[in-house]
Amino acid sequence: MNFQAFRLSVIHYGQEQLEILTNGFTDQLGHGGSGRVYKGKALDSEMAIAIKCLNEGERYIKMWKTELTLLNKFQHKNIINLVGYCPAYPSLAIMTEFMEKGDLRQHIDSDINWLLRVQIAYAVAKALREVHAEGVTLHHFKTSNVLIDEDYTPKIGDFGIAVSEEIPVHWQLPGFGTYGYIDPKQCEVAEVEIPVYSYAELKMFTNGFSAENFMGKTFSSNSLLYRGEIVDKESNLVRKVIVDLPKDKKDYYLRENEKDYDLKAWQTQLNALKDPTISGHPNVVKLQGYCNSAGNLGLVYDCHALGTLHSLIFDESFSWSMRMKVALQLARVLQFLHSQEKPLILLNFEPRSILVDMDFNPLIFGFAMASGGGLGIFDHTVLKLIFLSSPQVYIDPEYSLCGMPCVYSFSCR
Repeated sequence: MNFQAFRLSVIHYGQEQLEILTNGFTDQLGHGGSGRVYKGKALDSEMAIAIKCLNEGERYIKMWKTELTLLNKFQHKNIINLVGYCPAYPSLAIMTEFMEKGDLRQHIDSDINWLLRVQIAYAVAKALREVHAEGVTLHHFKTSNVLIDEDYTPKIGDFGIAVSEEIPVHWQLPGFGTYGYIDPKQCEVAEVEIPVYSYAELKMFTNGFSAENFMGKTFSSNSLLYRGEIVDKESNLVRKVIVDLPKDKKDYYLRENEKDYDLKAWQTQLNALKDPTISGHPNVVKLQGYCNSAGNLGLVYDCHALGTLHSLIFDESFSWSMRMKVALQLARVLQFLHSQEKPLILLNFEPRSILVDMDFNPLIFGFAMASGGGLGIFDHTVLKLIFLSSPQVYIDPEYSLCGMPCVYSFSCR
């Protein structure tokens, strides 16, 4: 990368200076899929700055280079201003001006008036016009990436996965981009190699399926959820995961055909989470890997979770604004699944099959009883078995008994 091409105002920082800027990485503003953001002060002034420290790995190096190149290119009052950078791998960082009022997402439900909302929208539109005029396309444009200063001036940030003629696509779904702001064709053709783990590796990730890592059971499929950690062999980066195991064999093989259901349900869930048109949605959990070894089944989700939605429902710290945020996002993902050319219906949509991440975003993972879409129609004989053994699952009782939903006349209402 040609660092000499940077503007004179953009400062080159070393790794030791990075620790001084962030005050020992103590004042964290937030974190996302690509790294963590800290508040700091410029060394040559009292100016507050934001320092984005990227995760380790080849794909993050490419994101770092992309964002640096584009932020250096644009000088627009509604695009975040580049202040400096640190190229000392693995401590790659980007320094920008600090935006006092955070991101736009946290202001949407605030009491700011409609005139100000229109002014913000107009300013953002002008910035997008500038970006598009230069042949650059943002694939990660959303309210959390629009930052607000103390005067409520909006500025677009996060150019890490933007593309142009000079910067080709260097990422694939699932895992990058914001659904709705990327080319749908890229969702369809994206192919990502998914790791296959042994049962011994799942055990290692969860510290032997320890009690302290146990999160609970799902209701309908009765699988067991564990927190876990995977250490990247190349970068030593620790990835937080959730391990989803089918129920303990000694507890549930009451009927011989339940074994068949277990495999069918696991395969259905795996197929759904491997489908990029489904997994590309931000409220669907990302599949990190799976296990199908010597009769042992398991799924590994790339998720740093507070818990399941069920575990948070009776938590007093789970405020009503957070609950409404979760409910709205769940409604949107259901609308997305139902509005496909071939609608996908979740027959086991319930709080134990929904994870909530550290930012209170819900992530659906319960596709074991999904029906329709590209998965085909769910086996109705299995539905009967589930309903008889677990009568509280979230499916129409008539559907489970007769294999189809009942149709009523208007006069029966």
